Amino acid sequence: MPGLAGGHIYARILAAPDKAVREVIALAADPPDEAMGDLTTTWDYHTGDDAVDEQTARIRQLCAEADRLRARASDSRSPISRHAG
Repeated sequence: MPGLAGGHIYARILAAPDKAVREVIALAADPPDEAMGDLTTTWDYHTGDDAVDEQTARIRQLCAEADRLRARASDSRSPISRHAG
């Protein structure tokens, strides 16, 4: 969220900090409710092993690209599914 300072968080699974971060942003920045649905969080991981961190970052980039492509494919199919029924 532009204007909010960064922070650190620890959790065993990513679902927990993602929910916590969204709650903090909602309280601190007070964005409109509709803005929170489109909020994308970006995480940096620091394991202490540069090779692992670089590989993990690359995998995250590939996963994000796959998500974007899936969304585009879904958007492209929606007119077809309306005509198929």
